Amino acid sequence: MHDKGVLLHAHGTAPINYVAQAIFCAERIKKHLNLPVALITSETTGVKKYPEGRHFSHVIRVDPTNTKQKRKFLDGDDYKEVTWDNHSRINSFDLTPFKETIVMDTDLIVDNNNLLKCFESNKDFLINNESIYVNSQHRKDLRIEYMNNFIKMYWATCFYFKKTKWTSDFFELLKHINKNYEFYRFAYNIVETKYRNDYAFTIAMHMMNNFTARPNDRSLPIKLFYVTDKDKVLSYKSRQWEFALPKDDGTFFRCNIKNVNMHVMNKFALDRIIKEHE
Repeated sequence: MHDKGVLLHAHGTAPINYVAQAIFCAERIKKHLNLPVALITSETTGVKKYPEGRHFSHVIRVDPTNTKQKRKFLDGDDYKEVTWDNHSRINSFDLTPFKETIVMDTDLIVDNNNLLKCFESNKDFLINNESIYVNSQHRKDLRIEYMNNFIKMYWATCFYFKKTKWTSDFFELLKHINKNYEFYRFAYNIVETKYRNDYAFTIAMHMMNNFTARPNDRSLPIKLFYVTDKDKVLSYKSRQWEFALPKDDGTFFRCNIKNVNMHVMNKFALDRIIKEHE
């Protein structure tokens, strides 16, 4: 067992290729963090040409969840509905081959080594309670801060954990919330009907924090930046992103951001960027 590593979950190769995203993500993890990367996937054909040792230290195959959950993603001016299998993340504690693990979305692109500071922490679990929308100045309506009116969102986009009693209890609680999600969705006044890891993690953190919404000292040592699927991804070269970001009047302005860890929610645009780098 490796002492430290990164765990990625990738389910689905069409119309969004999460396995290709995982490979693209892993290449940057190795470049900037120099950590082994394990892949959890229910895919079979999509990972055969990427064996263990080339991109991933481990390829851990799991059964599909058979979820019928759908999600619409914007691509340009069109919405595309895709199957959204996001349930395996709650099993990260059981599946990780590492003693200390960073789990992240495949569309979180690493461009610095700040996440290595996780391993210097005396905490057994770290997660962001804040995510920074790069276009919040012009489109505050697209900024996501709260799960409901009183609890700030914890972002399951990226988190770190050691195997301790606290983290074992936390992941068991996540499984319970997932299994009884309808109850917790109504109890926490969540309007959206789809299961989201962000919501499940926020609920679990609220419960493990004695049912209080006060801030805690379990924040990741990074600023988590994101763009939504309403933002256009124009290019990604030499660790620099170029976006076209919408304004309230319907126009767009260009923005360049470099050397940051970027959560790219425009998944179709990210797929195109990845193909350009192949």
